[in-house]
Parts: sequence; C-alpha cells; structure tokens
Amino acid sequence: MEHLPPNAYILDFGFGSGRDSKYFLDNGYKAKAIDGSIEMCKLASKYINQEVTCMKFDELNTYDGIWACSSILHVEKENLSNILIKMISSLKINGIIYTSFKIGTGYDIK
Repeated sequence: MEHLPPNAYILDFGFGSGRDSKYFLDNGYKAKAIDGSIEMCKLASKYINQEVTCMKFDELNTYDGIWACSSILHVEKENLSNILIKMISSLKINGIIYTSFKIGTGYDIK
C-alpha cells in the first residue's frame, strides 16, 4: 500500500470473504471488489457494507492498484496470460499489481 497514492482506487480481484476490501476501505482507499460467484458477492457485500460486483476477470476498468491475492490461481492455464495482459492494461500509469500463486511446477507465461 505504501506504493499507492492516497485515496487510490484498488480492485480486489477475486475477493473471497471481502476481508482485504474491508481493510482497504477502512484505511481510506476506494475499493471495488469483483468475483465470478454470485453467492460470494452477496456475502461480501454485506460484510464490507458496499455493493460488490459479480463479473468475470476479463471485464475490467482502470485502477491505481489491483489486489489478486490467490485469486488468479484458479484461472485455467490457457487463459492466464490473457488475464494478466488485461490486468496490466487496466492499470493507470504507475499502477501496481499484487498477485500470489501456489508453489508448484509452474509454467512460462509469454
């Protein structure tokens, strides 16, 4: 978060419970939480007291930062590079992405 401007607009990309979105909101950031699961969106919307958007990863806008904590590890291998390209193109100038993956044999993204 130290790399983001004050009041940055952060996309919580596959937000799970909404825990991280709530943290961003509680710390003065604007956050948009998206997930492909309608049920997760309903639960997280109540938790963060803000509407949560049910949408697929390839329907993004423009953000200062994208938080993808363990969320894109669910993307099929053949779709991962397209999702990463879309994420990068959805950043404002000097925007940042955080993402995490499980340790494994992996594969190259070109």
